[in-house]
Amino acid sequence: MRVRLENPAAAADLAEFLRRRIGAVVEQTDGRELEVSLLGSFGDEAMRDELESAVRRWELVRQQPGGARIYSDS
Repeated sequence: MRVRLENPAAAADLAEFLRRRIGAVVEQTDGRELEVSLLGSFGDEAMRDELESAVRRWELVRQQPGGARIYSDS
C-alpha cells in the first residue's frame, strides 16, 4: 500500500509512527510518498483497513486531518 501526504515534511514522522504503532515496514519512495507493508497475514482489504485506521490516528495526534491519502500500488 502507498500513502501520499500533502505535507512532505510530515512523511518521516508518519513513517516512524507506523513503524512503532503497527509494526509496519515503511520505505519513503519520494518526498511525499510512503510504501507501507504490514507484517502478518493480512488480505488486501484488512491491510487497507488497518493502515487507514493507523493513519487517521496519526492525523488526530498530529492535528493534520485529511493530510494523507492511501492507495494500492497494484
